[in-house]
This record gives sequence, structure tokens and C-alpha cells, in this order.
Amino acid sequence: MKRAVPSLQGAFRHSAASHTMRRPIVKKAEAEILTEHPIAGFLPGWYVRMRETSNQVWLAEGRGLRGRQVSCRVAEGEIQPCVAMAEKIQRALDGAAAADRRLEPVSRVRYLSAAARD
Repeated sequence: MKRAVPSLQGAFRHSAASHTMRRPIVKKAEAEILTEHPIAGFLPGWYVRMRETSNQVWLAEGRGLRGRQVSCRVAEGEIQPCVAMAEKIQRALDGAAAADRRLEPVSRVRYLSAAARD
């Protein structure tokens, strides 16, 4: 005889209201981040800390001024993998912002040229 397997579908369901309400991203003060992440200077706006999680195993954690976080397990003194992850995120953010700046004037020009033809 087959046993009924309980469905997990309802266990992971979220309410629609939780997705519609968004909190604004607040830029943190540099002094506030430096208290928890004292290593600076590798990437502007990003701060890193190192914690030893077990013998000769370290956790490098990085945080940006807007609250974005990266972390990776590294050997003692190796901070570069964490900085590389932060650089990748920052390039993506800068690229998206630059694309937005490039698209805005182009769309205005198209709109004006279409209006001029009428």
C-alpha cells in the first residue's frame, strides 16, 4: 500500500504583502562600519574584517556602505578573494548606473525626434 507523502509546497509559501513592501537602503556612516570592519583601503566604500573560525581557517567578511556583504574562507592573511568579490559587485553596480545614465538621453532624443516629425 502506498503511503501519502506530505507536500512541502505550503511550507515555503510567502505572503504577497512581504514582497510588496520594500525598505529603503540607508547609507551607513563610515565610522559605524569601521567599528565592525576595521580593514579599509582595498576598495573605496568597502570595509573588511578577518575572523579566525578554527585553527588556521579564517573568514574574511566585507561590507559596503550601502549594506552589501561578501564573505569567503581564506588562509591567514589572504584578503584578496573577498576584495575580488566586492570589486565584482561594485563593477556590476557601477555598470548598471552607467547604463541608466546612457539610456536616459537616448530615449529623450528618440522622443523629441518622433515629436518633431509629427
